Formats: sequence, structure tokens, C-alpha cells
Amino acid sequence: MRAKASAAAAAAGIGELAAEDVARGLALRVSGLGLRLPMGRGTARLWGQHHWALRGVNIEVMRGESIAILGRNGSGKSTLLRAIAGIIAANEGRISIAPGLTAAILSPGAGFENNLTGRENLINSALYQGFLPKVVRAKMDEIVELSGIGDWVDQPVAIYSAGMRARLGLSLALHLPTDVLMIDESLSAGDAAFRAKAEVMIDELISSDRTVILVSHNLETLRTMCTRGVVLDRGRQIAACGIDEAIQISKAILLDTATMSVPGNKGLSQRDAILAQLEAVHTAIADWHKRAEEHGQIFRKTSQAYQLTLEQLVQIADKLAAAREPAAEAGTARFAGGVEVKSEVDAIVAKYQEARQQVKAKRAERDAARDEQERITKKGQELHAQLAALNDKLAGL
Repeated sequence: MRAKASAAAAAAGIGELAAEDVARGLALRVSGLGLRLPMGRGTARLWGQHHWALRGVNIEVMRGESIAILGRNGSGKSTLLRAIAGIIAANEGRISIAPGLTAAILSPGAGFENNLTGRENLINSALYQGFLPKVVRAKMDEIVELSGIGDWVDQPVAIYSAGMRARLGLSLALHLPTDVLMIDESLSAGDAAFRAKAEVMIDELISSDRTVILVSHNLETLRTMCTRGVVLDRGRQIAACGIDEAIQISKAILLDTATMSVPGNKGLSQRDAILAQLEAVHTAIADWHKRAEEHGQIFRKTSQAYQLTLEQLVQIADKLAAAREPAAEAGTARFAGGVEVKSEVDAIVAKYQEARQQVKAKRAERDAARDEQERITKKGQELHAQLAALNDKLAGL
């Protein structure tokens, strides 16, 4: 498994630190990291449009150090952690880690499969990060106790709340024997008691000479637990400094963004104007993703409903064909006490006509949903084209 992990790391552009770097206590170094990602979802990722999710990132992290990655949504924080973990490969630059160090990344519910129980997912998630099942089984009781989910650990994850998933994932990460632990947006999971216990464990990890990299929007938590911070914005590294200064810079970026978004704000430079437009397009794309996901569910439901009514129509048609032969011989009506009783064929014909109307209605609903899906897809293409054009303008300044 170690050989496979090493091969995967090499494929992701991750190498080993030099002996002199290890001797001075360096755990990992990120040098000139750049990473391009395709834009869009599904087949849209094949359109050939890409953007720089990260570029020009340079970080050094010492053994036993706890650093924070700060930045607003979409700045590249989670992408940076995945690149360090070897999950995605960089297009330029290099990531170097001290020989023999193990690393684990935690994102809320990462690697969890809905149809498996929490206990099964703990083992699968650990395997995903290179740890054998026996490592998790030995600490299973402690992991479950910290997560606070109790007997729910033996129920499918599909019925978990988002908080339960995050607590279970964080509990697992805190118990894995890793040298470098990367935590992505999980410290806000659970109630105050859970967060307090998790923070105590992280403090113990830091005190035990393990390296921790935190991503969180809770700036006060980062101030308490970290000594340094790296600030990212739109995939670019803005600063690498002490945690107090990093928090001030991060707040200034958020304030500057809010100021630029005020209607009627004049006097912006050409670069600021483009950045403001980019922000608006990013917001529109986020709304578009939400709308596309919601309507995708509607389209699937209408398609399934249409298919179901079509199958029912076929079944009724088969029954009608089977009933018509004996009915032709025995007659299509019978009399009992002077009152005509509807024949079996007549009843099936009525059901068949009703089923045809249902099929027609469901087909119309499906077609309308499909047309709306096409409009949403076209809107997404237009937004991503706008994003690419603005990025080209910004790069040309």
C-alpha cells in the first residue's frame, strides 16, 4: 500500500524534501504551485475552458506547526489542501514533503457513501487515505464516542444530518495516526461541547509535534489555534505571515469586496472594475449551479413518473389483449336480475383509456422539464463564456 501511495503521490507531482530541509525541521514546502481546472459541470467540463484555481502559491510548514489558510469562498483553500494531499495534480510548481510523513485531509463527510453505515464508512474513508481497517477498528469506540452519534453509527449515512456526517468525519481524522492533518471547514460541526472537545484534541496533536493545516471561516478559532496564516484570493497568494496580520488582511479583502459591490460606486480602476464584474459572474454561476441541481432533480422525477405510467399502460394493454379472446366467445355483456353488469373487457378498456391520458400528461410534464433543462444549460454556457472573457481581460492588464 505504501508503494501504491508513493506512486500516486509522484503522479500528482509530489516529491520529497532535501535532507538539509528535513534537518532544519521542515515538514512540507509548496513552490510556485499552479493548478488549472475545467469549468462547468458534467459534459460542460469537456468544452475546453479552464481557469487557474491556484497560481503562484509558495508555503513552507515546519514540523509541529499549526497554520491557517484564509480567504473568502472560491479563493482556492480547499483546492490547495487537495493538491497537498495528492488528490489532484498541479499543472506547475512542486510540492515536497519530508520522507516518511503521512498526511490526511478531512472535508465534512469526505468519501462517505450514503448506502453504507457510519461504521463501514469510517473504514472506507480510512482506506481512501491509506490506512488499514485494523487502525480504525482499534480506535472505533473512541471515534464514535467523540462524534456523539451513538448507535446511529450502525445506520446508513443517508439518514444522517450534515452535522452528524461532519462530526463523524472529524472524529475519524483526529484519531488517525497522521503526521500532517489538514482540516477543511469542519471545526464548526456539532454543538459547543463537541467543538470544545475537538479543539482540545487538536491542541494535543500540535503539542505532540504533529503538523496541522486548518481551513475555516471562524477567524477567532484560527487565531487561537494557529501561529501563522496564508491568505488566498481568487487563487492567488496574497500573504504568508503571522496569524493576527493574516486575519487583518483577510478582513480587509472581504471589506474591499463589499465596497466594490455597492451600487453606484464610482472611480474604480479598470482592474477593479473587471474584478467587480468577475465577482458578479461568480455569484451568478453559484446561483446557476443551485438552480441546475434543483431542476435536475425535477427533470429526473418527471422522467421517472413518465416511465412508470408508460409501463403501467403496457401492462394494461397486455391484460386487455388477454381478456378480449374469451370475451369474443362469451359475449361482452351479461344480465343479472335485469341489471347489466359491465364485462371485464369494458372495465379494462376504461382503465386503458385513463392510463393513456396519464401517459399524455406525464409526457407533457417531462417535455416541459427537458426544455427548461436545455435553457438552464444554455445559460450556464453563457455565464462560463463571460467568466472566460473577463479572466482573459484581467490577464491582459
